[in-house]
Amino acid sequence: MGALDFIRSVFGRTGKPRKLYDEAPSKRVLTIRRLSETEWEYEQIASALHQADNGEFSELGRITDALRGDGTIVGQLSTRYDGLLSLPRYDEAERPEVKDALTKAFPTLAPTPELKLIASDGDICGFGIGEIIEPRRGLLTVIRHSPQHAIYKEHVDQWSLRTKEGLLPINPGDGRWILYQPYGRYMPWRNAIWRALARNYILKEHALLSLSAWNGSLATPAKVLEKTKGAADEEGESAIQQVDSWGFLPSYLLPEGWKLSLLQADQKSADSFRQMAELCDKDSILTISGQSGTTEQGAGFGNSNVFAAVKATLIQSTGNALAQCLNEQLLPTWADYTFGAYLGWASHPSVRWDTTPPRDRKADADAANMMMTALKAAKDLGADVDLRGTRIDLHTMCERYGIALLRGDGP
Repeated sequence: MGALDFIRSVFGRTGKPRKLYDEAPSKRVLTIRRLSETEWEYEQIASALHQADNGEFSELGRITDALRGDGTIVGQLSTRYDGLLSLPRYDEAERPEVKDALTKAFPTLAPTPELKLIASDGDICGFGIGEIIEPRRGLLTVIRHSPQHAIYKEHVDQWSLRTKEGLLPINPGDGRWILYQPYGRYMPWRNAIWRALARNYILKEHALLSLSAWNGSLATPAKVLEKTKGAADEEGESAIQQVDSWGFLPSYLLPEGWKLSLLQADQKSADSFRQMAELCDKDSILTISGQSGTTEQGAGFGNSNVFAAVKATLIQSTGNALAQCLNEQLLPTWADYTFGAYLGWASHPSVRWDTTPPRDRKADADAANMMMTALKAAKDLGADVDLRGTRIDLHTMCERYGIALLRGDGP
């Protein structure tokens, strides 16, 4: 069965990384540039969903691009995905030289900015698209493509990318394409979070525009000219022209019989706008991070800060899904490219992120320590502790608890 798996893994890859160094500069960017759209209405969410159900994601993609213009959403996306990718990563392979090469190559093979966008696209849209390219000889890397260029034909179960050259089929794991689907294969966009975020984004934008208009009314309040008995109409027309050209710190000499007053907005009339914007922010934080934690978690993305801001189950599920996608669709191509088909396939390179919350890791370490102490105490008392010829795997325990290990005899 091993030989059959090898044949399927190698000859099943119909695609190859795109060689950028062989292409003209005008052809290095595949997708067609589309105009951004920043002003959205609530009804467009339903329109984007209808399009997506028919396999067209241009409107959904433009909405998700607009979401990255909201400060709260951008901050939460950074906390979740930058935080995940900064957690300890373990590179594994059955041959030491393959493992060492993977550790060295991974930052270039899967750059954090591209990986972050693919991972966030997966949660926001339900799918993320990556392409394996060869920017120069001997180097592979992954780039992300915007979801707005994707097409899905349900009747043949085929994803494609809209490009300058027409529709290019996306075959996950074929040696060129990566398709990240953390919500499953069937209509994943319906299970993603883009609709909740889009609703919050649109309502918040409208609230902020209304709040801005209200603030403007304080700077330029309505001006009221009152005519008393005996005032001449022609003199009032001249006064109105002066008031209309209101400048900074103006002063006027009004004709006899005319009175100027300002109509100020109520100081509390904008509270509803602020409350709406705050409510949308809180809901966006809950949608992305799974909990309404504070945004002031301290500098950096230490384990405690990440898990304090993002629900542990979300970090774990995203870490596991992203690692599985890379292990199945990216690393086999890299291993074949670097070490040859058979050696690369036989080494089974893989990556995983340590998404264990700090408190859980401490509990595990305490339990392991108690177990070791109990075994030693039992042996000291003369008890027959039978480990059936096995030994404790200290290397695995050190990796589990984040203890750094060095190879060789050096310091």
